[in-house]
Amino acid sequence: MEEPLIEVKNIDFGFHAENLIFKSLNFTINENDKIVFWGKSGVGKSTLLQLLGRLILPTNGQILYYGITEDNISWSFQDPLLIDEFTTLENILVFSRKSETEIDHILQKLGILNLKDTEARLLSSGEKQRVSLARAIAREPKVLIIDEPTAMVDQVNKDFIFQLLSDYRSTMILATHDPTFRKLAGKHFEIKQKRIISLNF
Repeated sequence: MEEPLIEVKNIDFGFHAENLIFKSLNFTINENDKIVFWGKSGVGKSTLLQLLGRLILPTNGQILYYGITEDNISWSFQDPLLIDEFTTLENILVFSRKSETEIDHILQKLGILNLKDTEARLLSSGEKQRVSLARAIAREPKVLIIDEPTAMVDQVNKDFIFQLLSDYRSTMILATHDPTFRKLAGKHFEIKQKRIISLNF
């Protein structure tokens, strides 16, 4: 039987009460689910991830968590938020629960093992985004939240990211406008007109 990890119960959200971004959202995320939230830029995908990741609170309604604390949730943001003076490895080790050998394996899959000892300030935007993803995975979270993982990478590196996430075996919540990445998920939701529509492909 599937065990629920996150239950969204009738939530509304808006930065201003008179202008809601979401209205009456209801859905459940179970253990080991791979969820993709799909939609055009500006529909609220990043905001929904922030709600699920406990970075902001709903205006109305509840988000219930079962056996999850903030320490069990790991993020890969659109803004990589790396420490410029740290190397790739040092940025990952700040939060990592994996060994250096395991981290090397992740970096190899993402095509950036050669940048392991390079300071973050010297990396390109796409390289920083992949380091951010490696750091999030290395934390070994119960829930991995990823916001637009391919926003700053070319097709070759999209393929690296796609393969890595295809092999990921824990709960993953992904927001994207890239149609390729819809194939990763067992559950697909489109954000449209302040609501979430369940999709089957």
